[in-house]
Amino acid sequence: MKIFSFLHELTYPSLLRRIVFFLFFDVLIITFSLYFSFLVHFEFNFNISYFDLIGDTLLFFIVIKIASLAAFRVYNLTWRYVGLSDLMNIITAVCVSETALVISSLPYSGRYLASMSRRSFFTRQPTSMCR
Repeated sequence: MKIFSFLHELTYPSLLRRIVFFLFFDVLIITFSLYFSFLVHFEFNFNISYFDLIGDTLLFFIVIKIASLAAFRVYNLTWRYVGLSDLMNIITAVCVSETALVISSLPYSGRYLASMSRRSFFTRQPTSMCR
């Protein structure tokens, strides 16, 4: 009986579990989309160490994306009752975060992302919209 109560407690939906679940999968999606954009940018050349390139920018991408999604209250949605306005909030959050990432990669905005190719941002956009 304790096993069943433990499993029920583990799988019982709550706000904290839902937020942790979506944060975890958002980080996975952001990581995958960044890795995929590097693959496309370097024409699927597997001889290049992508992890060194991704390691420099991944944390910055995750912080910008998660902050944008949180600012537009995407993590507070009840997915059972998602409507058109909620979909527009998700699209707006993704577009705002992409704009912030592109602006931060411009040469005059600092050296952090200035060396990164702009093509990787536009390659990453379709996979980033898979949320």
